[in-house]
Amino acid sequence: MGDLVIPDTIRYSLSQGRFIEFKKYLTHGESEDMSAGMLHPVKVGETPLVNTKEIRTRPVLTYLVAWSLSLPINPHLPEAERYCSIRAIDSDTFNEIFGLLQTHISAMEQEKKLMAGATQLVAI
Repeated sequence: MGDLVIPDTIRYSLSQGRFIEFKKYLTHGESEDMSAGMLHPVKVGETPLVNTKEIRTRPVLTYLVAWSLSLPINPHLPEAERYCSIRAIDSDTFNEIFGLLQTHISAMEQEKKLMAGATQLVAI
């Protein structure tokens, strides 16, 4: 991999003939924003606490590019609208999407490891 994330997506099939599209990889900034979104706001010196309400929703919001569900989703919508659409879907559909996202993240991590293994480390 290079030093920049090339915007790319992967489309997966959902049940009932639907689809979902995720970002292939996140940028550093997207990863940081996702992590920060999963924490309760704290004051300096306080211990950060995980916001359990966001632990599954925030990764879906961060990776999601498009889907064929009845609520519109695309990267050009404001984050608040995309967030509301995700929170409005039924639990079974969300669980299916979240499971696919976990599989997607694992597959992309494996791909990175394979690519890194193909690169020779050379001292300079």
